Amino acid sequence: MATITKYILRNDLSIVCRDTYGKLLCNEHIVPLTPTEYRLCSLFLKKREHQISFQTDAFVFPYILRSDLQKWAGIPNKQLLRKHISNANSKLAPHHLHIKSFEQGYVLINQNVFISADMD
Repeated sequence: MATITKYILRNDLSIVCRDTYGKLLCNEHIVPLTPTEYRLCSLFLKKREHQISFQTDAFVFPYILRSDLQKWAGIPNKQLLRKHISNANSKLAPHHLHIKSFEQGYVLINQNVFISADMD
């Protein structure tokens, strides 16, 4: 049986994780992630109970230590982790999502709100 987890972040953004197939869908569009990139992204989504919501409806997903991301995704060193995150970011960008480095870890942010907030 397929495992599907759906996250409705706002009325205009929904994310679906299909763990059985390793697929991430943003607003019903498949994000073409590799299996490693999918594991990295799904960790942020699965820890969603710790997300921060701002009054602007921005979402910052939980802060995850670099070492935890490496362990979860099976990545042996931080240089390779950075490469996978960079590749994932290029695929997440059209959906206004970005994995951002912060001190000794990373956060996943919804950039769309920050872009529209800057335009006001």
